[in-house]
Amino acid sequence: MRHYRKFNRLLLVTLSGVLLAAAWGQWSYADPVAELMALADSIQNQAPGIGFQVWTEGEKTSYQLADTVVFGFTADRDCYLAMLNIGTSGRTTILFPNKWHPNNKIDGGKTYRIPPEGSDYAFKLMGPAGTERIKVIASIEPVLGNVQSLQQELSAPLEQSPGGGTFLTIKNPGLVLKDIGFALGGTEPSKWAAADLSFNVLDGTSAPQMGGPPPGQQQSPGIAPQAPQQ
Repeated sequence: MRHYRKFNRLLLVTLSGVLLAAAWGQWSYADPVAELMALADSIQNQAPGIGFQVWTEGEKTSYQLADTVVFGFTADRDCYLAMLNIGTSGRTTILFPNKWHPNNKIDGGKTYRIPPEGSDYAFKLMGPAGTERIKVIASIEPVLGNVQSLQQELSAPLEQSPGGGTFLTIKNPGLVLKDIGFALGGTEPSKWAAADLSFNVLDGTSAPQMGGPPPGQQQSPGIAPQAPQQ
């Protein structure tokens, strides 16, 4: 039986079922990765109007470096979906939509697989060891299209990743996550939902770490696309 990830962790006070983000400017973290994860965690909806689930293939919670990851998601109504990855290094990328899936509107009742069956690319874990966080937001209307900081990021040139593919890297993820939270906070709860998914990335020699890489280890993207071997 598939066990879907539920998204009911609360970090801030709520009003009308939606988390408020008024205290964001007062947060202070020594670890910028922990700050990004806390910002992502704060985007929650207690009374979502969309039935929505997201998972990894096989419900895996741990991977080794260089493993590939397959994601699945479904919603019970037509909606717009965005999938963000906060990597173990803190690099934040938009996994969906992407150049292979430019249209982020999905059909209700349909199960999606990323990458899809027969695709010419795969998501390969590039490290360093630590915890990967996936944040997924679904909305009835394209709410994120009104987030100015995100739209400015989208207008920038795409960055080539070491894994050989192209994803949008968010240059100022903290600001974007805050703005997304404010935009959703002003949206009727019945019109959006959010989900969190996390898993450990192991290097085969040590236990998983929260946050950034060990001292002296180069920071690199958490997930990069890779064409599957023939």
